[in-house]
Amino acid sequence: MNSKKINQKQKKSFGVDQQTAFEVLYHPLLKARLLDERMVKLFNQGRFGGTYFSGCGQEATNVGAGVHMVEGDILAPSHRQLGAMVARGITAKRVLAQVYSTAESPDGAQQHPCHFGDPELDIVSPTGHVAIQVVLAAGSAYAYLLDAYRKGDVKINWDKDGIVWAGNWTLKKGSKLNCAFAFFGDGATAKGDFHESVNFAGIHKLPVIYMAENNIWAESVHVTENVPVERLSDRAAAYGMPGVTVDGQNVFEVYHAVQEAVERARSGGGPTLVECLTYRYHGHSMIDPADYRTDEEVEKWKKRDPLIVFEQVAKEDGIWSDKLAKETEDRINNEIEEAIDWVEDESTKPKPDQFIDVTFRDPKFNDAIRKRWEKRKNV
Repeated sequence: MNSKKINQKQKKSFGVDQQTAFEVLYHPLLKARLLDERMVKLFNQGRFGGTYFSGCGQEATNVGAGVHMVEGDILAPSHRQLGAMVARGITAKRVLAQVYSTAESPDGAQQHPCHFGDPELDIVSPTGHVAIQVVLAAGSAYAYLLDAYRKGDVKINWDKDGIVWAGNWTLKKGSKLNCAFAFFGDGATAKGDFHESVNFAGIHKLPVIYMAENNIWAESVHVTENVPVERLSDRAAAYGMPGVTVDGQNVFEVYHAVQEAVERARSGGGPTLVECLTYRYHGHSMIDPADYRTDEEVEKWKKRDPLIVFEQVAKEDGIWSDKLAKETEDRINNEIEEAIDWVEDESTKPKPDQFIDVTFRDPKFNDAIRKRWEKRKNV
């Protein structure tokens, strides 16, 4: 069949053209994978401390959502959101600066490796407290709503008795809201923080995109021991929001589903719960042998790797290019190698007074501590 006669909606790529496919989707998809694999190797070589949480295998879920972020949107990540961060615009240098805890790290070299964010890109630094980022996303979305109200872009709908119900508001025609993007695993949906957040967002009709990464394992606990329903997206109905389950290995499918959710949220239609069926290739962290699962299970998922699925769909819809794929890979590898050379240079190591500034915010106290440090340093 002539591809020009195919209805765009029938295409598995949902009508995405070649330029968008490679620049918007394939580039961050491949960059996240190559950078992730490189950091796994660097950790195994002992070139940075702590541990590392790899997201290899889950890139499509991240990228398909992250590319929809615009200036002012908040990204509230968990451990494996490198793909979303790359899609948002974070550079290899900024990532490695935090993993290596260098002087140039956006968090002041204070965080655990992989608990990295970037305030310049509105990426919240995650914590070890499971599901707390979901709460932060709801709070950010509530702030967006209040800000729009102060600007006169939101109209409160009072009933005949002068009572207003939470969520009973309409957005001024032509106005758009910023969105908060919350990423979390299947295990996080068993936490009270998750339920309080989605309940609050549903009540107030907040512009939140809840990205549930169902990778089957909550560290070493199987999803069937955490969740009493077959689909995480089924939980959305209880909180008055749409829920959808997508193939988390297919970036085109994630991109399309999140696009609909974002358009609804920005227009005042409220939150959406998007469940992505995906899989992590490594253990919970690099010190986890992952002996709770079988090699056969891992290999089964690797056959549907996000990069393999992208190429299959792109070829089927006539938008694949070996030349563009090779150029993209070369460009990314050059960026990563330059970033590694830079981050491992002695000049990037953190200075003692850097920790004083971050830890003690009172300027007078900072000065006192610094003077004591200078005195000791000269002894």
